[in-house]
This record gives sequence, C-alpha cells and structure tokens, in this order.
Amino acid sequence: MAHITYEIPMLSARGIISYAEKQNDETYIFNLNSSATAKCLMNKENTLQEDCAMFYQLMSVLTSDKFTQPKSDTKISELSDVIVYIDFSGVFDRDAKSERIRLRQLKAKSMFRPEGINLDLGTGIKNFVAFERSASMSRNARLSFIRSDVYEKVKARIELDMNIGLCQLSKLYAYNGLMFSDGTRIESKKLFDKDSIVIIKTWERFIKTHAVTVTSKDKNTAVKKYNRAEKDIEFSYNSFDGEGFISPSFAKEIDKQFCGKHIHSSFQIRLPYIKGMVHEVDFKSFLKSIGIYFVKDMWGVEHPVDKINLILTDTMFKGKYCLCSR
Repeated sequence: MAHITYEIPMLSARGIISYAEKQNDETYIFNLNSSATAKCLMNKENTLQEDCAMFYQLMSVLTSDKFTQPKSDTKISELSDVIVYIDFSGVFDRDAKSERIRLRQLKAKSMFRPEGINLDLGTGIKNFVAFERSASMSRNARLSFIRSDVYEKVKARIELDMNIGLCQLSKLYAYNGLMFSDGTRIESKKLFDKDSIVIIKTWERFIKTHAVTVTSKDKNTAVKKYNRAEKDIEFSYNSFDGEGFISPSFAKEIDKQFCGKHIHSSFQIRLPYIKGMVHEVDFKSFLKSIGIYFVKDMWGVEHPVDKINLILTDTMFKGKYCLCSR
C-alpha cells in the first residue's frame, strides 16, 4: 500500500493575531498578505500530515470526484492553499486576568466569526473559516481552517448531507473530527451493498454486587470530606464497547490491499460516524450452524447472514442519536 502524505501549512495564531485590524471595541479583522502569512508559518515550511478521510474528501471536492489514490509513495501539495492548521498555544490556555492576555483572546475570538480570516499562501488572498479538529489536535490546541469556497461542500460530505439541527455541539465536533484520524483508504464494492454492514444493539450485562465506595455529606463546598461506605449496587457492563466482527473473507480482502498478504486478524476502522475495532470471526458459519440465517439490525431490519461482511455494535456508530431521532 502506498504511503501518502499531504503538505499542510501550520500557522501560529499568535502570529496572525499580531496583524489584527480593529473594527470596533469587540471586533477585529485579519487581512494578511503573502509576507505577513509567511511570517506566521511555524517552522517556515509546510508540515507533512498522514493520509486521512478528510484529505481524501477535500481532494474529491477539488477534482469533482475524479481524484484517485496514488499507487506509489506520494507527497501531495494540492491542499496547501485549501486547508491550514492553526496553533492556538498561548492563547486560550492562559489566564485572562492579565490585560495583555485578555486582549489576545479577544482578537482570537474574531478569527471564529463567519467572515473568517484572509491569508495569502503564495497563490493570492484566500478566505479561510474555522473548521474541524481531531482529538489529537484538540490536545495540542490546534484547529483547522478551510477555504470558505469549499466549506459547505466538504461539510455536506462529512455530515452525510444531513441537516442535523439542534444537537450537542461538542459531540458533533468530536464525531466530525474522526475524519482527521490517520488511516489507509480501502476500496471495496462490498461496502456499498445494503446488507454488507449491520449495526446491532449492544448487549449489556447487569451485575449486582457489594461495593466499597465513599460518600460525603458536604454540599456546594470547594473542599469536601468523604467517608468510607459499603453498599449493594447494580451497574451495567458492556462486553463489546467499541468492538465488532469482520468476516474472514473481507478481512483477507482488505488486508491484502493494506500489506499484500493476510496476516492481521483485527483492524481499527473509521467510517463516517463510525469508530472502533473489528475482529476476524467466522460468524457466518457459526450462526448458520445454530439455525440463524438472518441478523436483525438496531432498526429492526433483517439482513441475510451470507451477505454480511461487518457486524458493528451501536457503541461504534456515533451517529445513532442523530438518525434514531428522525
């Protein structure tokens, strides 16, 4: 499998903020020419990022779905003026009691306005707006900004063209950020069969036990005193949290694409709103041996066992709350 990387500019938010132009007491605008933008580049060059679903979708948008994965090791530079990573270290992770930090944060907030920021990465002034980030990017105070002319097209793709409406934004951002997970794209016609992927309800065990815990009588106090306590409790236990099955034939197919031979039995997978680990299990033979020829998914739809390639649990399907409410 070819090793594909992308050249993605990494810019300093503090550098961009230094070019902020005041509009009024609360609003700033950002218009950086090529010289100013270059001064904000971290390491003075583009960073190399591993292949991921987000970059593939961006390339597909730019090429009107004519993009094909390279067959050999390739460094792709076409996205270097389409998406940028901005490092906010030293901005929102500082105490705003200082007037200098308060002003820095006020300027930074203007970067998130719908008008976005204007940058010249060597191909002329382009408008960029705040976009998505992975869990790793969050931990490192980084956020992607994407060119505004492709924003809606890419957003529609990663959200499966759904009009999500009211939701818990933190969870939505986390799910969308899965598209930035490093990975290798696998092509297979089997993925597009309506019976190929089945999502089932997670089986939970309820356990009663005698437990040692702590309790406190203090309420609404900064410091609480806790006492040891023993009591009988009942809790649910999920034996398959984030895990599912992959058929031996499909495991062989994707493994041969990945490394040329079938040597792996477990795979960490990412699909839109799907995250988790699948393990190779000959579930078809097992199910048929006990007289089961159909598997019912979490929506009550039955699927022929012979056509199933992946059995996923609903804990792997991060979009279930959006779709189950429709």
